[in-house]
Amino acid sequence: MSVWHELSHDPRVAGAAALRASDADRDVVQTLLSNAYADGRLTPVEHGQRAAALARSRTLGDLRGLVVDLVPEWEDDADDHVDTVAGAGSDRGAEAPPSPDRSSRWRRLPGFLVPSAACVLLWRFAAHGLFWPLWVILYTGLPLLWPSGMRLRRR
Repeated sequence: MSVWHELSHDPRVAGAAALRASDADRDVVQTLLSNAYADGRLTPVEHGQRAAALARSRTLGDLRGLVVDLVPEWEDDADDHVDTVAGAGSDRGAEAPPSPDRSSRWRRLPGFLVPSAACVLLWRFAAHGLFWPLWVILYTGLPLLWPSGMRLRRR
């Protein structure tokens, strides 16, 4: 979700830029400015100037001017929002799949731990000898090493 959707009204939509900004709108922009400063996209002086201008801002158009060079002006999801506001509807309702990240590994972790622990306990209490649970551990653990969006190629 982009910063434009976090505001009460999208200032890029005709007529919305003249609407008065709320404290919640200013908080969204303040968070964006702070993140941009932390990322090194704003110098301390620029951050101070924009923070002062944010305190003086009255309309959503004022807020837009403070962040327009920090976020994309138009995105695919912003076009969907504009169509919906205009009442035209949109046939691009399908969202993009989430990008692979570390949190997807946490979601897949129980699929590794439960069968591995069950097999190790079964091996421990049933019979000692060849440590056969290693095959289960390898089979269920290897997918944790790959990003969730990565698939093995077949020829």
